[in-house]
Amino acid sequence: MSIDPEKAVGVRAKLFGQLTSENRTTLSVIEHALDDKLDFTPHPKLRPFGPLALHIYQTGIWFVNIMESGKVEPSGTGKKSVSPRKKNDLIARCEGLNREVANRVNALTPESLARLIEFPGVGPFPTVTYLGWHVNHMIHHRGQLTVYLRLMGAKVPPVYGPTLDYP
Repeated sequence: MSIDPEKAVGVRAKLFGQLTSENRTTLSVIEHALDDKLDFTPHPKLRPFGPLALHIYQTGIWFVNIMESGKVEPSGTGKKSVSPRKKNDLIARCEGLNREVANRVNALTPESLARLIEFPGVGPFPTVTYLGWHVNHMIHHRGQLTVYLRLMGAKVPPVYGPTLDYP
């Protein structure tokens, strides 16, 4: 599967618009967490709220590393990051990581966006596809975070429409 470099720039613009919108919504979900419940998890095998929120944005860095290097490296290597204990610190960290992803993705040339990158065991994909996967990953885990909010006793903000808390 290949893509013309100019078309890849258009795809990046579309996905970047999506990322901007989905990021705002994800930060709203994080803002609704109870400050003393960032370590809340509905099950011992699941990540707590704060680390799960941070995972969304740290994985964005992993995706952009792939986009820049042209190689899929296993995640989880290197230092393990500690999630902030205060909600405002968590939000600031997530905003900073999102800004870094945005800046680095915007710096990619049309040719690099169109370059094929092999995803092991699946196949080659244009670089810009990895930005789409980051957006999908954010949406997926944000859904988990909204369930966590309800279970911890917090209000659930609108994501794509009204909620019981915001009709």
